[in-house]
Amino acid sequence: MLYAEKGENAASAIHLHFEMCKGDYDNPKSWWGLQPIDPFKQNVEC
Repeated sequence: MLYAEKGENAASAIHLHFEMCKGDYDNPKSWWGLQPIDPFKQNVEC
């Protein structure tokens, strides 16, 4: 059951967060050794 369904403040609801990174995950720093990517600054064509 979501928090908002129980009548609590909607600010307590579930929040999803994601990050885009590139690089080799198999490095000494693992996740922290990857380079963050801004998806809105990528050169793409639709």
